[in-house]
Amino acid sequence: MRDVPPQSRAVLFTLFLGLLTVTLVSPAAALMVELSPSYLAGHSDAIATGTITSVESRWNDAGTEIETVISFSVDETLAGSLPDDPVLVVPGGSVNGITYWVEDVPVFSPGENVGLFLKQSPDGSYLPVGLSQGVVPLAGESAAKAGAAGLLTPEEFGERVDAAMQGDASIAWTTATSVPAPVGAAAVSLGDIAPTTASAGTGTEVTITGTGFGTKASRESFGDVAFFFTSSSDTSYWIYGTGYLPVTGWQNTNPNDIVSWTDSQIICNVPTGVAWRGYAYWGSASSGPVCVLHDDGATILGPYSLSVPFGWSKKRWQGTAPVVSYYVNPSSVSGALAAAQNAAGTWTSVAGSDFSFLYAGTTTSTGVGYNYKNEILWGDIATDGVLAQASTWSSAGQVIECDIKFNTRYTWSTNPGTGQYDIETVCLHELGHWVQLLDLYGNFQGYPSDTAKVMYGRVGSGLTKRTLTDSDAAGARWIYPGQIPAPVITSITPDSGYTDGPVQVTDLSGTGFQSGATVRLTRTGQPDIVATGVSVISSSKIACTFDLAGRAAGAWNIVVMNPDEQSGVLPQGFTVKNPVPLTLTSNKDAVVRGNPFDLTVGGESDRTYFIYIQAAGGTSPAEYPFIAPGQPGVSSIGTAGPRAVTNATAASQANVTTSLTGTRTIRFATNSSTASQDYTIEAIDWADPSRSTSVTVSVEQGSVTVRATGTGTWRIGEEVTLSGTNTDTAVTYLLIIGPDLAANGTGLEDLTTPCVTGDPGTFTQAIVGADDTWEYRWETTAIAGSLVDGAYAVYAAAEPKSPEDLAGTPNATVNVWFTPPPNASFTADPISGVAPLTVRFTDTSTENPSSWLWTFGDGNTSTEQHPTHTYTTPGNHTVALSVDGGLSTATKPGCIKVTPVLFGDANEDGTVNQADTLLVLQEVVGLREKPAADTDRFRKTDTHANGVIEVGDGLFIAQYNVGLRDIWFTAL
Repeated sequence: MRDVPPQSRAVLFTLFLGLLTVTLVSPAAALMVELSPSYLAGHSDAIATGTITSVESRWNDAGTEIETVISFSVDETLAGSLPDDPVLVVPGGSVNGITYWVEDVPVFSPGENVGLFLKQSPDGSYLPVGLSQGVVPLAGESAAKAGAAGLLTPEEFGERVDAAMQGDASIAWTTATSVPAPVGAAAVSLGDIAPTTASAGTGTEVTITGTGFGTKASRESFGDVAFFFTSSSDTSYWIYGTGYLPVTGWQNTNPNDIVSWTDSQIICNVPTGVAWRGYAYWGSASSGPVCVLHDDGATILGPYSLSVPFGWSKKRWQGTAPVVSYYVNPSSVSGALAAAQNAAGTWTSVAGSDFSFLYAGTTTSTGVGYNYKNEILWGDIATDGVLAQASTWSSAGQVIECDIKFNTRYTWSTNPGTGQYDIETVCLHELGHWVQLLDLYGNFQGYPSDTAKVMYGRVGSGLTKRTLTDSDAAGARWIYPGQIPAPVITSITPDSGYTDGPVQVTDLSGTGFQSGATVRLTRTGQPDIVATGVSVISSSKIACTFDLAGRAAGAWNIVVMNPDEQSGVLPQGFTVKNPVPLTLTSNKDAVVRGNPFDLTVGGESDRTYFIYIQAAGGTSPAEYPFIAPGQPGVSSIGTAGPRAVTNATAASQANVTTSLTGTRTIRFATNSSTASQDYTIEAIDWADPSRSTSVTVSVEQGSVTVRATGTGTWRIGEEVTLSGTNTDTAVTYLLIIGPDLAANGTGLEDLTTPCVTGDPGTFTQAIVGADDTWEYRWETTAIAGSLVDGAYAVYAAAEPKSPEDLAGTPNATVNVWFTPPPNASFTADPISGVAPLTVRFTDTSTENPSSWLWTFGDGNTSTEQHPTHTYTTPGNHTVALSVDGGLSTATKPGCIKVTPVLFGDANEDGTVNQADTLLVLQEVVGLREKPAADTDRFRKTDTHANGVIEVGDGLFIAQYNVGLRDIWFTAL
């Protein structure tokens, strides 16, 4: 008996692995084309929930196929109509020791609760729509699956069926699960599982090391090793080392692949067998995460990372060097026969495998069956969602017959476009099942992937995959081993190393490399240099390490020997050198950001080194110093280096090739975005990534100063000159705070708009010159109405930030005091008279101005506060007084009237009075003689200025005397 219910394992593990499922890369499509919920609902004759009551396999009436009959007790019919006990018939099953396996057909167990999308067959039986896609396991009272994680209740299934029938494409046939963190274990490294690459179903053991695994009480107890199997939507499914399935009697279905279990080590075979993907399905562990489930039923350790090159079904064709004859009933698609032959030829050509296909001719068969012929056919599979279907007949682990049927419900081509499927690609995959390789589904981001493999279980329309990967070929070789040609070495990278230590070989290229191969360097008269850490990445690539410390300089032969003791040699393919020191120096230990620094790499002449900035704490790479563009011998390489580095910004790393003198100087630039801190720059030898050196340069924050030219007190409206230095950025940002202004300050030109951190437009900006100085002339006249008498603070900062955000940003302040502007005014005495006329001017301005500028209207000026000025030119003169540099100006138009003679002084006694009026009247009536024309006395008397002495002249003089006319006798 189990210590915990079998369903609890599925619940807990699904909850934990929800953390992983969110990182799955979405597949394009499956060899079973994924059918939408609305499609399943709309293409079913009936939809129902209920319980599987019996499962029995039998031969069909023609004796050509094994089929499985499933009895189903209906609980509720959700759509269409069904008898109370409908019968399902699906292809496949086992009878009298003969097994007929059909790809993508679900395996049913008595007692399980399911929801079914059914299509009625002509004989009255039913077939699930889309085969396995038309079967939805449900929670219920059955011990088989009650409470299994992610299973819908029958009621929830019914609700989602209703939604699907309304066209809802977002529903899923599982429930959402929460995502708790792993429990009871620290993070583990990738090295905690060994080997990190292992095939499935072949008896290959992996050893998982760690702590806290506990002990495992029995096969049925909770402890287990879970290998990633496949995924659907955002749900992941797993295949277990114990062979566990969430169904009753699972122990009789799969073998127990757990070899041993201690608190610190678990040994387990990588499994294949019947797995769980929402229904029972024959499958294999895939590349991806591996987790350990503790026997306490609560602790989960991992995930570990495993690459699975292939999975074996544990069946094979009989005999040595089996030749599998096949027949083709070709499609009407042009080139279909050739495509099938090409796919078969690809498997036949696997080097080192003695398995082969032999084309035996065409056939007229339209249906698959047990007829002692291996056939590739085109026809209606009688259900949607299935692109093509491989089937296998076997007995006692020996394959008897295989067939492939392409579904004519889909469009096939030898040159596929959108919506078309490539015949050769799909046939190559399905023939892999004939070889007895299983589908792989590894597609977890951050883990080894299976997507490039032919046996990857998903393919999309318009795509082609006609070449086997090394993993696919390795599977064929393992099942059917044959004579493998001797390895051939073509090149090695790097092709040299130094006598001061190890060198990492990243690419030993060639053909025929086998897993377990050894690598060594040989030279006459010298002991061999045996490689360590040999990793046969593929049959054409090996990575390894040579320890060259103390070894003889010169050319060495490279030797690769496979486990079958066949070897290949590349004569004098590797050179051991005495090292030239690799150096990296900086012209500056520290720089203020905004300034460059130069590094010089020294090493061998005409050699390429990788230069990059090491990861600098939490600083974003965008804030690192960057390599100035356009430098000779410096080229960008994107974000890849000769070995893994933690920094990944293309702007701060490059290839640097030394000159003939063995040196090269590289300029790094900084700007205001460069974070102020220490940076370590490393140089790595491309030819030998184990050789590196580094240097540290400190980038420091600059400073900002500000001052205001003057006494510190200015009139509102005066120009204030602000200046200073800025060694941090190219722009100085200015703001002011003070009476009646926003608390976070305003720009200097607009005192109504508050400054906003990060918005340069709300600040006043001053450009910093090449000498790090800046100046801003602040004209306050335009904002005089917004300033008041009082003290203000002007901030200068390296970045556009309000005062409350300036912490850590270079800044400085200066105080300015504004006083009200003066109001200019003045008086003059006298304001009229005969030239030359001396006038005394008196300043009566308010607010005590400190400077004055008088303009007298005759071209003369004065800067005295109370000047005296003599007018020699007759006329009406406009006088203006400007105080404090123009802050205020008072102007009196024509206020000083200067005449050439004293008009109206008819008797020439120096004054104008009524006696002059009387004299003019006497001259008019002839009592006195009129003055002669062109004399001053005539001009004084002729106030009408009409060339005649008359009564009007006397009248004008009388009006002047009573203040009705001015000195020019112009009416006031």
